[in-house]
Amino acid sequence: MNIVIDKDTSLYLFFNNQYRVINHRDKRIDSTFSYRDDTVNVKHILASYSPIVIKNRIYFIEEEGGGVYEFKERKFDRIDFSFTHKMQVASTIFIHSDTIFRYGGYGFFSSRDFFTYFDFKIREWEAYAPINSDKIPVGSSDNFKTISNNTICLFGGKFNNPKWRKEFVPMKEVWEFNFLDHQWTNLGAIDVNQLSIHPIQFKDKLAMVYRLSLEVIDNKNNKISFYKGNSYISRLKFAPIPLYFDGKFYFVSALGESNQDDLCELPESEFLGDFTADKKFYRNNSAYLWILYTLIFLGLVAVMFYWKSYFQLRNKRLKLLMIKGNHIHYQNKRVEFDPLSIKVIMVLLIARDKGVSGTELLVITERKDLHNSHNIRERNNLLNVINFRIKTLLETEEDIITSEKSEHDQRVKIYMLRHELFLQD
Repeated sequence: MNIVIDKDTSLYLFFNNQYRVINHRDKRIDSTFSYRDDTVNVKHILASYSPIVIKNRIYFIEEEGGGVYEFKERKFDRIDFSFTHKMQVASTIFIHSDTIFRYGGYGFFSSRDFFTYFDFKIREWEAYAPINSDKIPVGSSDNFKTISNNTICLFGGKFNNPKWRKEFVPMKEVWEFNFLDHQWTNLGAIDVNQLSIHPIQFKDKLAMVYRLSLEVIDNKNNKISFYKGNSYISRLKFAPIPLYFDGKFYFVSALGESNQDDLCELPESEFLGDFTADKKFYRNNSAYLWILYTLIFLGLVAVMFYWKSYFQLRNKRLKLLMIKGNHIHYQNKRVEFDPLSIKVIMVLLIARDKGVSGTELLVITERKDLHNSHNIRERNNLLNVINFRIKTLLETEEDIITSEKSEHDQRVKIYMLRHELFLQD
């Protein structure tokens, strides 16, 4: 059995051998009709096709292929030139701008990732391109949907494991397609365990029966609301799926001890029952984007700090003397010194402001084959050469190595190097 409600006043109940028309606005006046065409397998259509209404015209869309029937004048007329291709099994069928659309669906070890629509002029299905989308959802089937104005939101369902095509993986992402912009947007991710079966589309929301309660998914406001439901829930049947129209839910319920089916209607508030709580529907990608942008910002700050430190150090190096091996570098120039001169310079650098006595330097520079007075002259000459060569490198007249008398012994000279001119670790 199928339930269809047109946009006027009539509610249709389709059975294998007959159908009933109910005026739901005029105390449910009931009429029963038989089908006029015995050549059509009505049982197959009701079991394998999904009913939809466009401008008060009733259509049945094949769930495993491209078949389209229009129900009019008490019979089913085939209006398409398609066939049962089984490439869009469990696709999402819906109406947008008085056009029949379907998304996704499974067939031959893969799932579709695109929309198709039925072109009434050529009576064939055509592809609908998301021309402004850089990213699109992975192909899937058995999706849930909510529809609002010019957007459709798809979530749940399953897709094929690309490494093992026979395996299905639960779809966790929530995607929204805007028909005006022709663009997909990834809204976030959900916990698939929060989804139940038997979705009931109403307004721009989706109601789901979970045990003896109801969950209402409000994608627009990103929340799930929980309701207690009423006693009818235990007797609610989902073949056909309940319908919502003009503030009321229409559904089939098994009533009484005979367990016979009965068509029921309830206002929205009575059908849902008492509100209990709500929570976020999906984890918003904006939170992850904020974290990502923060990390990128911190990364850029770190890079900027690194380069700033690098250039500061580089500029510092360019302004200071740097000892590398037996060479002293300054900017793009370098001067080679003998090992003894480098050793003297290093001793003076280490001593810093304390300086080094002439006697200590003499220990470093003296030669055993020379007289003491000769060694003193050689020491002084070495210091003068070092001084001259570094002054020339720096292009300055100021001495690099200076001397003064010791505070403790006026006979002793203390030699000091201007260590601030050297780069030191």
